[in-house]
Amino acid sequence: MVRTAAIAALVLLAGCGNAGRLYSESEIHDMAADEASEQVAPLIARIDELETKLSDLDEAQGKTRDFALSIYDAHESMRKTFNRNVALDNERAVAAMTARGACGQEWAQTEAGQSYVKNKACTTKDLK
Repeated sequence: MVRTAAIAALVLLAGCGNAGRLYSESEIHDMAADEASEQVAPLIARIDELETKLSDLDEAQGKTRDFALSIYDAHESMRKTFNRNVALDNERAVAAMTARGACGQEWAQTEAGQSYVKNKACTTKDLK
Protein backbone atom coordinates (compact mmCIF):
# COMPACT_ATOMS: atom_id res chain seq x y z
CA MET A 1 0.00 0.00 0.00
CA VAL A 2 2.86 2.35 0.73
CA ARG A 3 4.29 1.47 -2.60
CA THR A 4 0.98 2.35 -4.36
CA ALA A 5 0.83 5.66 -2.52
CA ALA A 6 4.38 6.50 -3.59
CA ILE A 7 3.64 5.67 -7.22
CA ALA A 8 0.44 7.73 -7.07
CA ALA A 9 2.39 10.66 -5.64
CA LEU A 10 4.96 10.42 -8.47
CA VAL A 11 2.19 10.28 -11.07
CA LEU A 12 0.50 13.32 -9.54
CA LEU A 13 3.74 15.30 -9.42
CA ALA A 14 4.56 14.36 -12.99
CA GLY A 15 1.12 15.47 -14.13
CA CYS A 16 1.38 18.89 -12.45
CA GLY A 17 4.22 20.12 -14.62
CA ASN A 18 5.47 23.35 -13.01
CA ALA A 19 3.93 22.61 -9.65
CA GLY A 20 7.31 21.92 -8.19
CA ARG A 21 9.01 24.98 -9.77
CA LEU A 22 9.76 27.90 -7.50
CA TYR A 23 9.59 31.46 -8.88
CA SER A 24 11.83 34.32 -7.88
CA GLU A 25 10.38 37.52 -6.49
CA SER A 26 11.21 39.47 -9.66
CA GLU A 27 9.48 36.81 -11.79
CA ILE A 28 6.38 37.07 -9.60
CA HIS A 29 6.41 40.86 -9.94
CA ASP A 30 6.83 40.57 -13.73
CA MET A 31 3.94 38.10 -13.98
CA ALA A 32 1.73 40.34 -11.85
CA ALA A 33 2.64 43.38 -13.95
CA ASP A 34 1.89 41.49 -17.17
CA GLU A 35 -1.48 40.35 -15.84
CA ALA A 36 -2.31 43.87 -14.64
CA SER A 37 -1.34 45.30 -18.06
CA GLU A 38 -3.60 42.79 -19.79
CA GLN A 39 -6.51 43.79 -17.55
CA VAL A 40 -5.86 47.55 -17.78
CA ALA A 41 -5.29 47.75 -21.57
CA PRO A 42 -9.00 47.38 -22.52
CA LEU A 43 -9.95 49.93 -19.85
CA ILE A 44 -7.44 52.45 -21.18
CA ALA A 45 -8.78 51.89 -24.70
CA ARG A 46 -12.34 52.48 -23.43
CA ILE A 47 -11.25 55.65 -21.62
CA ASP A 48 -9.63 56.94 -24.83
CA GLU A 49 -12.82 56.14 -26.75
CA LEU A 50 -14.96 57.99 -24.19
CA GLU A 51 -12.60 60.98 -24.19
CA THR A 52 -12.90 61.15 -27.98
CA LYS A 53 -16.70 61.03 -27.75
CA LEU A 54 -16.64 63.74 -25.09
CA SER A 55 -14.46 65.91 -27.30
CA ASP A 56 -16.86 65.37 -30.21
CA LEU A 57 -19.82 66.28 -28.00
CA ASP A 58 -18.07 69.42 -26.76
CA GLU A 59 -17.41 70.45 -30.34
CA ALA A 60 -21.01 69.78 -31.36
CA GLN A 61 -22.28 71.69 -28.33
CA GLY A 62 -20.06 74.64 -29.27
CA LYS A 63 -21.43 74.63 -32.81
CA THR A 64 -25.00 74.42 -31.50
CA ARG A 65 -24.36 77.28 -29.08
CA ASP A 66 -22.86 79.42 -31.86
CA PHE A 67 -25.86 78.64 -34.08
CA ALA A 68 -28.30 79.54 -31.30
CA LEU A 69 -26.46 82.80 -30.65
CA SER A 70 -26.52 83.69 -34.34
CA ILE A 71 -30.27 83.03 -34.44
CA TYR A 72 -30.74 85.19 -31.34
CA ASP A 73 -28.67 87.99 -32.92
CA ALA A 74 -30.68 87.74 -36.15
CA HIS A 75 -33.93 87.84 -34.16
CA GLU A 76 -32.77 90.92 -32.24
CA SER A 77 -31.76 92.64 -35.46
CA MET A 78 -35.13 91.85 -37.05
CA ARG A 79 -36.97 93.03 -33.95
CA LYS A 80 -35.09 96.35 -33.93
CA THR A 81 -35.66 96.84 -37.67
CA PHE A 82 -39.36 96.06 -37.28
CA ASN A 83 -39.71 98.46 -34.35
CA ARG A 84 -37.90 101.23 -36.29
CA ASN A 85 -40.16 100.66 -39.28
CA VAL A 86 -43.26 100.80 -37.07
CA ALA A 87 -42.01 104.02 -35.45
CA LEU A 88 -41.42 105.58 -38.88
CA ASP A 89 -44.86 104.49 -40.09
CA ASN A 90 -46.40 105.98 -36.94
CA GLU A 91 -44.56 109.27 -37.46
CA ARG A 92 -45.81 109.42 -41.06
CA ALA A 93 -49.35 108.62 -39.96
CA VAL A 94 -49.24 111.31 -37.24
CA ALA A 95 -47.92 113.88 -39.73
CA ALA A 96 -50.69 112.97 -42.20
CA MET A 97 -53.35 113.22 -39.47
CA THR A 98 -52.04 116.61 -38.40
CA ALA A 99 -51.98 117.87 -42.00
CA ARG A 100 -55.60 116.92 -42.62
CA GLY A 101 -56.77 118.26 -39.25
CA ALA A 102 -57.83 114.91 -37.79
CA CYS A 103 -57.04 116.05 -34.24
CA GLY A 104 -58.98 119.27 -34.50
CA GLN A 105 -58.02 122.89 -34.88
CA GLU A 106 -56.85 125.58 -32.52
CA TRP A 107 -56.25 129.30 -32.53
CA ALA A 108 -52.65 130.44 -32.72
CA GLN A 109 -50.92 133.83 -32.83
CA THR A 110 -48.05 135.05 -34.88
CA GLU A 111 -45.24 137.14 -33.37
CA ALA A 112 -46.95 140.21 -34.76
CA GLY A 113 -50.05 139.35 -32.74
CA GLN A 114 -52.26 138.21 -35.57
CA SER A 115 -54.56 135.25 -34.77
CA TYR A 116 -55.18 132.37 -37.11
CA VAL A 117 -56.60 128.84 -37.02
CA LYS A 118 -54.18 125.95 -37.33
CA ASN A 119 -54.48 122.18 -37.10
CA LYS A 120 -53.67 120.68 -33.69
CA ALA A 121 -50.52 118.58 -33.67
CA CYS A 122 -51.44 114.92 -33.42
CA THR A 123 -49.41 112.45 -31.34
CA THR A 124 -48.95 108.71 -31.50
CA LYS A 125 -51.58 108.42 -28.76
CA ASP A 126 -54.10 109.77 -31.30
CA LEU A 127 -53.43 106.79 -33.59
CA LYS A 128 -55.54 104.51 -31.43
